[in-house]
Parts: sequence; structure tokens; C-alpha cells
Amino acid sequence: MLSTVTEIPGRSRVSSLTTVLGRSQRALLSLEQRWPYLLAFFSAIFLVITVLQDLTRPLWNDELFTFYISRQNSLGDVWKALLTGAEQLPLFFFALVRFSTRLFGTNPLGLRLPETVGFLLMNISIFLFVRKRIPASYGLLGFMFPSVTQAYYFAYEARPYGLVMGFAGLAMLSWQNAVEGRRRPLWLAVLAFSLACAVNCHYYAVLLLFPFGLAEVVRFCETRRFDRGTSLAIGASLLPLGFSLPVIRAASHYSSHFWARPSWRLVISFYEDLLLPSGFALLLIGVIAGLVVYRLKDEGHGRSWNSRFPRHEFALAIGFILLPSVAICLAKFVTGAFTPRYAIYAVIGLSILLSWSFARIGRGNSALGLILAGTLACCWLIIGVRQYQQFRWNAVLEDQTFEYLASKGGDLPLVILSPHQFFVQSHRADAKGRGHLIYLADVPLALKYTGTDTVERGLLTLRNYAPLAVKDYHQFIATHQSFLAYGYPDPFGWVLEDLMESGWRVSIKGRHDTSLLYLLQPPAYSGGAAGSTR
Repeated sequence: MLSTVTEIPGRSRVSSLTTVLGRSQRALLSLEQRWPYLLAFFSAIFLVITVLQDLTRPLWNDELFTFYISRQNSLGDVWKALLTGAEQLPLFFFALVRFSTRLFGTNPLGLRLPETVGFLLMNISIFLFVRKRIPASYGLLGFMFPSVTQAYYFAYEARPYGLVMGFAGLAMLSWQNAVEGRRRPLWLAVLAFSLACAVNCHYYAVLLLFPFGLAEVVRFCETRRFDRGTSLAIGASLLPLGFSLPVIRAASHYSSHFWARPSWRLVISFYEDLLLPSGFALLLIGVIAGLVVYRLKDEGHGRSWNSRFPRHEFALAIGFILLPSVAICLAKFVTGAFTPRYAIYAVIGLSILLSWSFARIGRGNSALGLILAGTLACCWLIIGVRQYQQFRWNAVLEDQTFEYLASKGGDLPLVILSPHQFFVQSHRADAKGRGHLIYLADVPLALKYTGTDTVERGLLTLRNYAPLAVKDYHQFIATHQSFLAYGYPDPFGWVLEDLMESGWRVSIKGRHDTSLLYLLQPPAYSGGAAGSTR
């Protein structure tokens, strides 16, 4: 008698699902073994998306300092501009920018490409650094993480922060190889070179000596031996700063009333701002990792995985993370100036710890690491597309603003109240060859109303190197019976407030976007003195 066995549909579906998952995991493991191709693919995608941001985003105030100073006739002329103190950056940064613009033109791409390459170098360095301790898939997680944080902003800004991040990553990788004895003389030289380049791109990059110094202290406690080679390489990075001492002294004259003052509360807000764009991505990969690990345990596929991370490398990562606190200490007691971007290199330490943490949570499961890295990549692509759309819209708005201002430039002079908007629109007017915009400057009044004179002094100096119509405030109002003014509430704008206090008549003549167009006329009585420095 033949017996028939009826297959339970539920078990069949579970068996099929298990088979699919098993094949998927094997495919992912095979892919992970080809990590050089994965790294090249991720790097290519990064370059394509970020170069689009380079090309699309309009140049803004700080980048215009880079633009005008870097395009001087020679590096000697750049040096003379830096000696004014209006731009507080080393000469080496402008040398790199000039090299890039000679290759790609004096345009947004030429100005920003060094930072894009620097940011990519940091990502690759993080990947190679952590890959020695954990599977390559989790290294890709570290590769992608900086791009979903606020640090990514500096991958397409023509300022030195992206370059410094790249040199910091290369220094970290060089230090690791030097410590392990692989081609030690070569890696020590690269360590000294990369740190020297970082410090000579931005003076606050001297903070990078803290994580490396902390790591060396931990190494000494572990081995009871002092490593002269690494210590000399780290210390030697400061030697080129001697050539920049005249520029540093000139820049220090701006620190007494600098626009960004240090405050201890900035320590917490630094991490909040840095990680805010990555909040959803971190939540998503945390949920995915939790579900996968739970499923593996439930099905009995969990495995023991014990990878120990060297204490000195852990100390290096913690040192990077602590950079905001160190920077604020330096600003409080020495420089008097701090803004969060001065410590943006903390993202390197966070990326290392994130990779290590998820590798331990996932017990080194390479398939999980690839899934998490792919998830971060997708989140970054979404962010990148949204930024690209926003930058295109910003460019349209700036063009519309310029056309509005150009249409109002009749018999009456047109004053821009916001120094940042004046700088941006004056650059646009110069590029289009039409439009004449004016900014009224007075250092004591700027200090009185805004608490800082940094912006005012910077524009007064930069008018010697850029096509900027920066006029003396008192002379202008003494020779003009009426004029137009355009602007919006701005933390660095003060002209309208002083004129109103002095009795000038203010009437609204138009509106564009969030800004108003004013007609300003002096007091009707003869004794009304305007623009006093009360």
C-alpha cells in the first residue's frame, strides 16, 4: 500500500525563503572578498555625486575670499594679501587652489575639487585603517559614514577643511603602518608630510597633534618604550609653520573682536549639528543590525567572534572625537576664536568607532556589513539628490535677486545692507558685467551694533583685491540726500539701524523674496546729524 505525504505549505515557504537567504548571503560574501572593486565603485559614485555638487552650488561669502585671493598674479601677491590679516589661512592652501584652477579653470569646480579629493582621501583612509581589524564590509560602513553627516558639506566648499580631513586620514593610516613596522621609514615620512600639509592648510589643524599624542601616550603605557620615530615625525610637522609666522601675527589682530567666540555649550551643539543629517540613517542601520542579529540567534546561526582592537588605536579614535573640547580650550585661553568647523575632523574618530561597534554587534558577519554599508550609501544618495536640487534652486534665487537689484539701479545709488549678500551679488554683477552695488562700512559702528568688526575690516581690505564698491559710511551719507537700500535682518547688518536712530526717514519701496527695498532720506531739520559714533 502506497502512502502519500502531504507537504505543509508553510514549511515549504520557509524552506524556500531560507534557501534564498542562504544564496544571498553567499553572494554577499563573495562580493565582500572583492573589496578593492567595491572600494573603487563606492569612490567613483562619491566623485560623480560630489562633483555635481561642486558644479551646481553657488559660491558664497567665505568661498569668495578664496576666489579673489587665489587669483592674484603670483604667490608673492597672495602672500601680500595674507599679510593684511583679512584672510586667516596659510599660503600653502592657496598654492593648492591655484594649482587646481590652472588645471580646471577659475570656476566652482576648480576651486572646490581639492576639497572633494581630500574628503575622498579621508574616506579611503578610514576604510583601510579599520579593515586591518574587521571585515572589509564594515570598513565600507566607515567609508560612507562621514558623507551622511554635516562634515560632507566641506567636501564641496572651497575652504581648506576638506583638504585637512584628507591629510588627517592619510596621517592616521601612515601612523598605523609605521607603528606596525611596515616600511617604517617611508610611513614615518608620509606621517610627517601629511600632518605638515594639514597644519599648513589651516592653522587650527594643529589640533590633530592631540589624537596622535594621546595614542602615543597609550602606546608608551603599554610597552614602556618611547617611540622616537613617530614622536619626531609628529613634531616635525610643525616646522613649516615657522614660515607662516608673519601671517599668523597679522591674523591675530582680528581675534580681539572675532565674530565667533568660544563657549563651552558649543561642545554639545557640535555633536548635535554634526550628527543631525545622519539621524535617520543611524536609526535605520541600527534597526537592520538588530533584526538580523536577532534572526541569526533565533535560528541558531549565531557565531562567536572575538576581534580585539589595539588600545592605542582606540585612543587615537577617542582623541579625534574629543577635538571639539580641545579646540574650545585652545580658543578660550589662546586664540579667542572658535567655530564648529575648526573641529570637524572629529568625524574620523566617530567613523572608526561606528565601524568597530557594528562589526562587534554583527559578530563580523560580512553579509550584514555590506547590507549596512549599502543602506548608508542609499541614504547618502537621497541626501545628495536633495542637496543638488536645493543648490539649483538657490542659483535661480540668486539670479532672480540680481535681476531685481539691477532693475532698481536708476538715478539713486543702491546700498546692500547685508555684507554677505553684498559680497555674493557684487561677484555676480562683476561676472555679468553690469550692476553697481554699494556697501557702507564703518568699523566702530559695526563693533557697536554687532559686537564684531571682523566682517567690516575684511571687506575694507578685500576691496583692494576684488571689484567691491565698499564706501566709507560717513562720507557717503554726507554727500547723498537720498539713496536706496536693500536687505533683510542680518546679524552683521547695522546701517539701517544707525540711520533710523539718527532720524533718517525710511519708506518701503518694494519687496523681493524675504528682503525689502527701502528709500532713505535725511532728517528734514538741518541739525540732524546722522551716523554719529555715539
